[in-house]
Amino acid sequence: MKTDKYPFLVAEVVEQRNLTCIIKLPNKNKFLVQVRRNVNLTDLKQGQQVLVERKHLEIIDLL
Repeated sequence: MKTDKYPFLVAEVVEQRNLTCIIKLPNKNKFLVQVRRNVNLTDLKQGQQVLVERKHLEIIDLL
């Protein structure tokens, strides 16, 4: 997958649910998204800033 070529979005974690998270984008929209396997789920906390892949809204990294 060539995701490093595209710009990413910055989002805020609202709630973590097992292998998914509810995130809030800067425009205040909320989405239930998947977390990429390389992201440590124990580090995801409410209010955490994350990088999100733009097309599929998948969490790819923590900020």
